[in-house]
Amino acid sequence: MPKKSNVKRADGLIAVQVYLGRVDGKRKYKTVYGKTQKEADKKAQELKQRLGMGVDILSEKTPFEVYRKQWLARKKDSVSYSTYESYVGHANALRPLDAIPVGKIQEHQVQAILDALAERNPNTGKPTSKKTLNNIKKAAIQILEIPRRARIIPYNNAEGVEVARSAPKSTRRSLSREEMQRIEDTPHRAQTAAMIMMYAGLRRGEVSALCWSDIDLKAATISVTRSVEFAGPNSYIKEGAKTAAGIRTVHIPQRLVSYLKRQPKAVGLIVTKTTGGLMSHDSWRDLWAKYIRDLNLKYGGFIEKPKWGQPVPMLIQPFGCHDLRHTFATILYHSGVDVLTARDQLGHSNVQTTIGIYTHLDKDFKQRKMGQIDAYLDEMQVACK
Repeated sequence: MPKKSNVKRADGLIAVQVYLGRVDGKRKYKTVYGKTQKEADKKAQELKQRLGMGVDILSEKTPFEVYRKQWLARKKDSVSYSTYESYVGHANALRPLDAIPVGKIQEHQVQAILDALAERNPNTGKPTSKKTLNNIKKAAIQILEIPRRARIIPYNNAEGVEVARSAPKSTRRSLSREEMQRIEDTPHRAQTAAMIMMYAGLRRGEVSALCWSDIDLKAATISVTRSVEFAGPNSYIKEGAKTAAGIRTVHIPQRLVSYLKRQPKAVGLIVTKTTGGLMSHDSWRDLWAKYIRDLNLKYGGFIEKPKWGQPVPMLIQPFGCHDLRHTFATILYHSGVDVLTARDQLGHSNVQTTIGIYTHLDKDFKQRKMGQIDAYLDEMQVACK
């Protein structure tokens, strides 16, 4: 008996229907197309094989956005708020995939997102760090793993994605001397917190829990014994730290002592909301956005709402709390403070973390010094002409 041939459509394609089963009592079919009968039959056979594997063909049209939000909902109930916020950032980087049916997502589409971010992050205008890119890749894998385990897609097409080797290891930075001076010269509600993080290396949560009674200006020390845990719109003070190393006495430079002596003293917390309450994640975000804006307005910069892929015109580039802490680590390094003392001052639980920072700073320092050779040779060449 001759093989059945399907009628060629007006566009020249041949359509073959494959029965998928019943849904709500109705028969469901999926149509595949080919330029020839052989090609169409091959696609139909492949579809039948996937059905035999238990793949849920009908759910392939579900957009990626559904699983992205489902993944975030699962994370929200299992991690801290700050960790969840980082997951939101990683998942949002994958939003260009939102409208694509999950069954049609290809590896090159995920790869294109990572490659674009490796070249330039639209939020910072700089390349995205390898750590962040790896976290975005992990998010993509875990999101697509939801439909894969449900037999909606046969393969996880994010697993083969590669992070660009050219991506920087970290985007954390130390502030320049000019930026540090501008922080010192600009009165602001965030100034005291910025000064303490920059010249004592405290974390945001540690600064949020710091009281005036924790500072001994005569001994030039700050006692760190507690921190603030941020949980959405709420926050609370937690005695102690995540590790024993977090509880420490930080020796501060006279520059910070002199600044703190000039500040009006009060009872209780040093950094608070405008209403006097404990700082929350949202209040920190709002405070810091206004701080960066005011610094730029004072020093001649301007800010406009950036569009995707456009640079943010600023004289003072945005910096975060951890950049200020990294600045303190840089000060320790350039001051010749040994790595063990630096570990104790920064509250690192593992000296390898401190060594990693020092090694990176040492590499940058040597590169800058060697760069002076080129400058010297260029000057010498000009002088000889």
